[in-house]
Amino acid sequence: MKNLILLAWEFPPLITGGVYRPLSLVKYAAEREQFEIFVITGSQPNNPNDAGKYLLKQIPENIQIIPIESDKSQKNLIGKIGEKLFLLKELCKLLFYCKNSLLAFHTIFKKAPKLNGGLGNVIKTFLVVKKSFRDNPPDLVMASGPPFHNFVTAYLIARYYQAKLILEYRDEWTECPFDFVNIGSCDRPWEVECLKESDLVIFTTKSMMKHQLKVFSDLDPHKCCVIRNGWDHEDYEKANQIEKTNIFLNDRFNDKLIIAFIGHLFSHNLPEPFLKTLEKLFQNNPDFKEKLKLFFIGNKSPKALQQIASFTDNQIIENITQIPKPEAMKLMQESSALLLFNSHDLGRYIPGKLYDYLAAKTPIIVHGQGGEIESIVTELNAGFIIPWGDSEALANAFKKIQEGWQPTEEDLAKRDVWLNEHTRKNLALKTLEIIESI
Repeated sequence: MKNLILLAWEFPPLITGGVYRPLSLVKYAAEREQFEIFVITGSQPNNPNDAGKYLLKQIPENIQIIPIESDKSQKNLIGKIGEKLFLLKELCKLLFYCKNSLLAFHTIFKKAPKLNGGLGNVIKTFLVVKKSFRDNPPDLVMASGPPFHNFVTAYLIARYYQAKLILEYRDEWTECPFDFVNIGSCDRPWEVECLKESDLVIFTTKSMMKHQLKVFSDLDPHKCCVIRNGWDHEDYEKANQIEKTNIFLNDRFNDKLIIAFIGHLFSHNLPEPFLKTLEKLFQNNPDFKEKLKLFFIGNKSPKALQQIASFTDNQIIENITQIPKPEAMKLMQESSALLLFNSHDLGRYIPGKLYDYLAAKTPIIVHGQGGEIESIVTELNAGFIIPWGDSEALANAFKKIQEGWQPTEEDLAKRDVWLNEHTRKNLALKTLEIIESI
């Protein structure tokens, strides 16, 4: 049995869009008993919500989790003078294991060096790993990002133990088009180094891998692969055991066309463009105000909440906080249509919610054209692609859904095959097989 260290800074009971993939990996790895897995994660919530508790129950007992107290300063080498000197000394010792001496020099001596996730967290994690695995060295070190200090930490741990290095891009690093990856002075040279020295690099979409190969000349295509995200069949089974959720059991929603966005609303998928299109639709088709009920279910940024609150016809909107995954999937089944935002920046991305939407078999309304999202929804005839600002196309989609639009039996059969290929379990097992082969 091989020892595998998995660096996943976001892990249950914390709830973000990035926790489901590493969770599925450890869950199904425990079943196969090929690896002894140790999860290195960031600070955990003291009082997880119901959604977090639900995921926490899925972590196998034999999985060892080692939390790291985060360096919240994000200003790498700051604080009291004694702490500064200690961190600087440890950084110098740590970078002895960097193969690229010029990069090590650059990291130590560059004024105010910055790295996504924090150099302080690299140092803290390395020290904890070095202490914890003194008598039990890892064979494999895998980092799942973002944040991407995990990649640097994994690189240094792998060098220290002469272990295999695996990098998993759930999102892009320095090529990321979104502001949730903050790029500092050290990020680009470290990404080049990590990619060059890795043994396996996993991407979640073909277009993401293609882009990285184009941008990074030192990245060997033979050590790259694509393993998409997926959906959890267990959540779907539990959703089927729920007779009906309480959210839609309301006389106010009788005979309404229920359009639901279920998931996180943050900077990369803000609702304002869709709401402006909907506002335009109401100007031309005022009758729809009485027919529609729009639900936003899940965590939201302050900016997203402000945009929802500023919507002219706010009375049609129901704003609901995060709920456990089976309940969310039940709501996906109960909705008239499911809403997905597809900005230009999402071209190389497939949001995790799309897999759950497809499993629910409810018509999908995609606001925005192009990219991986349009390709999948069109291929499976799973819904409607609405160009940005096209209120007429949106009105036509609403009318067809109201009239009972459904994919053909042939389309549904095709989707079933696709869904089977994209269960979390099958994708996790595929990942483990590839890891075992390196």
